[in-house]
Amino acid sequence: MPRPDAILIRREWPWFVAVAFVLSLTIWWWPGRRPTPRDSYSSSRPGKLAFFETLRTLHPGVRRDLSSVLELMQEDTETIVLLGPTRRLSPLEWNVAWYWLSEGGRLLYAPSADDPATEIEWLGLTIDSWDGSAIEIEGWVFEDYKVDVLRRSGDRIQAVRIEVDDGVLVVCANDEAFANDTLYKDPATAGAEAYARFAALDAREPIVFAEGISAQGRPGVIGVLFSPFVRRLSLQLVLLAILFAWWGYRTFGPVRPPARASRRRIREHAEALAALHRRVPNHDHLVDEYINYVRQELGVYNESNLRGAHGDRIRRALERARAVRSDGRSRLPRVVQILATLLRDARRTTLTGDSTNGTR
Repeated sequence: MPRPDAILIRREWPWFVAVAFVLSLTIWWWPGRRPTPRDSYSSSRPGKLAFFETLRTLHPGVRRDLSSVLELMQEDTETIVLLGPTRRLSPLEWNVAWYWLSEGGRLLYAPSADDPATEIEWLGLTIDSWDGSAIEIEGWVFEDYKVDVLRRSGDRIQAVRIEVDDGVLVVCANDEAFANDTLYKDPATAGAEAYARFAALDAREPIVFAEGISAQGRPGVIGVLFSPFVRRLSLQLVLLAILFAWWGYRTFGPVRPPARASRRRIREHAEALAALHRRVPNHDHLVDEYINYVRQELGVYNESNLRGAHGDRIRRALERARAVRSDGRSRLPRVVQILATLLRDARRTTLTGDSTNGTR
């Protein structure tokens, strides 16, 4: 039989693990930090707030929009600026962009420097993320479209302007040229370079910064509770909740050892005893004991004194049980059924107020 202390450990270890897990989060926040936003709302180093404010000063029609890129194109937006999106544009979005550009749209696209890999199949253009990002264009593109290389770094293309029918597409290898950190370090040179890439669009107002897939948005309730400012307080509340649940889970007093097998198998013992009585020829003794038990429950000590309709029913039932018993042990279930029915009907009659006359 297991020792009580072993049973205690087996029952309590999940609570120990839960408490240790919460305590570890106060020291090391393993979910990690949220990625630094790179959108035009962010004043962090990779953000684009400085570039956005500069353009808004020069062009009053500059604004932000949290709609999706597809919605902006379907609304016939004149110029879309997409800098450092948190995900790549899907093939469907690029196909819609082709129709939108053909009708005169303007798009400035600069993928995130964290994940610049991009492929535009219909344009034969890819951005390679190996050994620094660079734009690669297939040869047939120069024949079908008017292509102007805006910026090179050695033999690597960093920015390109492509005319698609009536529209203009400017693709940059990454978004570092528009980052706050780049513009802060060298405002004159870096600012002129960033604006030159934008000016290559021949932009038409309104000019919309598409932040639907770039902006992080407002954090939800869970995000606020586990933000760095209130994380420790939230973890302490979680720890108190776990301790309270642990206290409610535990029973009063020491852990009781498991019950002995003999106490848990009373039903099996009764079934074995009944099978034994059925196999041996002295089953009449068991039936007589049951008849005597029913008579005691009903208060019938002398059957000749039974009076009334109810008394007659009891006497006939007892006589029928004895008659069936004499037929052999194969009729034992029938005897048990008769006596159980008699006992049930008698108790029901007593509850309804119909008493037996002269049962003594």
